[in-house]
Amino acid sequence: MRKYEREKSVIDKYDREKKIRRFSVVVAAKDLAVHTIQITSNENFFPRRYRLTFTNKMIDKALSIVTLLTEANEIIPSTQKEYELGCCYQKNALAAYKSLEVMIDISKRLFNLPDRKIEYWSKLLFKARNAAVEWYQGDRK
Repeated sequence: MRKYEREKSVIDKYDREKKIRRFSVVVAAKDLAVHTIQITSNENFFPRRYRLTFTNKMIDKALSIVTLLTEANEIIPSTQKEYELGCCYQKNALAAYKSLEVMIDISKRLFNLPDRKIEYWSKLLFKARNAAVEWYQGDRK
């Protein structure tokens, strides 16, 4: 194998790993969004009267995370401006994760949700957020 071919295969492997990581970040965000929609639609936990004032905002926040990460994933930067745009989407998604985390904490207090529900929901959030942080930090290198 020539030097050029060896370098190209290393680059191709790196690109594949990067694409898989980026894709897994979006999948984790989708899992979080689906769970958020399912749990907030359950009237045993979230009374209907809070739908417009609180639960819809949680759903919107979870969906905005998916949207931001999907848009960041679609940018293949060829210029500095495109790179900065992708980083901006990632930073906004990370901020939205924090907002959703606060909303989950408020819902725990307000609706007295069972600990096991909060633990599972929080685990999904932290898994998704940590994957997004790794992606963001990896792109910054």
